[in-house]
Amino acid sequence: MRTILKTILITGILLNLGIANTQEAKPLPWHPGETIKLEIKFSGPDASKFTNIYPAFNITTDVHHDQPGFTTNLSGTCKPVPPDAFDCDFLIPPGAATGDYNLTVDARSQLGQIVYRAGDQFQLHLFHVENSTTLATPGITVKQLP
Repeated sequence: MRTILKTILITGILLNLGIANTQEAKPLPWHPGETIKLEIKFSGPDASKFTNIYPAFNITTDVHHDQPGFTTNLSGTCKPVPPDAFDCDFLIPPGAATGDYNLTVDARSQLGQIVYRAGDQFQLHLFHVENSTTLATPGITVKQLP
């Protein structure tokens, strides 16, 4: 009987540990009107040569059928923080589509331009935007007038 109880107890502990390890903490969703703030910093001998950057979050999921025409690209506004960084704000607009967004940074210097993508050249989690606003696509008729 003791062996059975020990087995049940050990099995329960192992199952509990397995469940706890598989549950990742998901970032909270973002909503229209909120601002995502990021510091984008370059490193290396030519890091200070970037004079402008144009970061944007692009949706990676399909747009919901009840959000036709909603924004799927969230542009940021950045200010330089010399010598090699930028502070950027991304205001989520009222018409942002619900979905997961990935960051792309278009960095420019007098010598050229380099595009960086999260998951490729740097690591950053996806940002999930939730927007409860919907738009029922109205019907349309068009006829020629005399």
